[in-house]
Amino acid sequence: MDKPPNSSVDQLEADFYVARVLAMYLSLPQAPARWGRLDRQLAQQWHAQALAWELIEAALLLAAARRSLRDPALPPLGPIRSLHYFLPVLVEVTET
Repeated sequence: MDKPPNSSVDQLEADFYVARVLAMYLSLPQAPARWGRLDRQLAQQWHAQALAWELIEAALLLAAARRSLRDPALPPLGPIRSLHYFLPVLVEVTET
C-alpha cells in the first residue's frame, strides 16, 4: 500500500534533510553561527527538487576547500553569510 502524499513520514524525511543541510552549512569554516529563514527555505527547495544529499555535501565541501586553499597573497574573502553562497558550486557539481 502506498503512503498518501504529504504524510507524516514524508514530513519527517524533509525535516531530516533540511536539518542535515543546515547542520553541515553551520559546521563549515567562516559560516555564520546560525542559519536564517532564507537558508531554511533554500534547503527545503533542494529537498523538493530531490537533490541528492551527496550533491549538497560535495558542493559545500568543495566551496569550503576552495576558500581554505585560496592564495593567501590575495585579499581575504568576507565571511559566508548565506547558504545561497553555495548555489554556483552546486550547479557546477550537478553539471559534472
